[in-house]
Amino acid sequence: MTTEMNETEATPIEDVADEASESGPKELRDALKRTQKENAELREILMEDAWAKVGLDPSVGLGKAIAKEYKGKPTADALAQYAAEEYGHNVPEAPENEVQTQVDHGTAIQDRVQSASQSVVPNAPEETRRKAEAEGDWETAGRIKADKLRKMLRPG
Repeated sequence: MTTEMNETEATPIEDVADEASESGPKELRDALKRTQKENAELREILMEDAWAKVGLDPSVGLGKAIAKEYKGKPTADALAQYAAEEYGHNVPEAPENEVQTQVDHGTAIQDRVQSASQSVVPNAPEETRRKAEAEGDWETAGRIKADKLRKMLRPG
């Protein structure tokens, strides 16, 4: 016997085949029911993701109508194609693109404001002293040097 796994089955095929050869029709029916139940559960899990990607809720409105009759592959692409062909429903744009666009726009505005603004922080004493010396304002330059020297000599 080979051990094969179907895409949506959780029970290896050889296990079901072994049960069939060792038991009668009743056990075979039970194994079939278990396998079908597992398949239905796995399909439901896969379809939850597909419904979310397509932008429909299978419990209300158009999503409910499609859920009643859709028997195709449990993928978002197949579901989207069915919804478009049968009901004209187009999958909405991914919200990440909209969010990214808003972030980019906000960043561009922030960059423009930042480039147009000037610093409101007062000049550092060393920069003011250099500017005063360059302009020949020796009184201001001397005062700044004296303040710096007092701060250095002050204890604590």
